[in-house]
Amino acid sequence: TTLFRSRLQEYNLQLQQQLGRRDVVSLTFVGVHSDRLSSYYPLNGYLFNQTTTPFENLGGIELNRYDGISNYNGLQAHYEHRADNLLVTASYAWSHSLDDSPGAFEGSTVDDPADPMLDYGNSNQDVRQNFSTSGLYNLPFGRGQRFLSNANRPLDLLVGGFQFNLIALLSTGQPDDLSVGYNNPGNRP
Repeated sequence: TTLFRSRLQEYNLQLQQQLGRRDVVSLTFVGVHSDRLSSYYPLNGYLFNQTTTPFENLGGIELNRYDGISNYNGLQAHYEHRADNLLVTASYAWSHSLDDSPGAFEGSTVDDPADPMLDYGNSNQDVRQNFSTSGLYNLPFGRGQRFLSNANRPLDLLVGGFQFNLIALLSTGQPDDLSVGYNNPGNRP
């Protein structure tokens, strides 16, 4: 038996600059190219403009070939500010993900075995824009802090070490793939 292995190539380039004592900015390009991905082809499905399947007496027949491809490219920006009791971060990613097969466990993944590139387009997990920010503030109570800095051990355990955190995430949605059920004649929207 022949063992097929999917292939993945990752690459990135990052530039990072410190701004003063407390601020860091980074800009990163990330890319991923995958090929030899498992793709399933319906061999006994309805063909375009036909009302019968090629083999009427048989159920679904699927061919698994390792010819799927996927590409991802993204530009990522990150900002970080650190102060005595404060950490603030903000990140933004602008990306695009394309493939010709949503995955091996999605059932029949490609409509036409003769030309799999007909299905090359936005990936199911393509999220074009993603922004996140967070803030973490260590409350200034307890040993070594601004308030109650000379607290005994039991008091420090009671009032020290608390944090206040905020996290926000904003992103665009995932694409919708319009299609008609697998066993319907015409199988296109």
